[in-house]
Amino acid sequence: MKLFSSSKPIKRAWLIVLVATALIAFPMACNSVSGPIETTYKIRISGTIGTPFTGSVDVTSLRGKTTSEAKDDRIPAEFTVDGKYVSAVIRKQSADGDLKIEISKERLLGSGFNPVAIARTTAPYGVVRVSAN
Repeated sequence: MKLFSSSKPIKRAWLIVLVATALIAFPMACNSVSGPIETTYKIRISGTIGTPFTGSVDVTSLRGKTTSEAKDDRIPAEFTVDGKYVSAVIRKQSADGDLKIEISKERLLGSGFNPVAIARTTAPYGVVRVSAN
């Protein structure tokens, strides 16, 4: 008595498993071989709306070059930068209010951002320092 009339369904199932595994593993292998890439970071400054602030954002590239950009604005503010490492030092320009800085890192394949660093102050003329890599 034969349990299977042909071995083709079994071969086909193994072929499907093999192809699916390759399709999943190949992109991961390519990412690890290609080396590091710069990441997109989103820096969000929030807190008491309208509170003035000053400070700077430093971005370090893969080659190790650091650029600094002065910030002089009012809450809320948001911007993006590309690099390997990012840091921000922001100071409230008033005694009252709340200042919060959140740095988020772009997820793989551009599917949004994940928060990686958060800092806040309510101190008069308080300073917030935050960094991520």
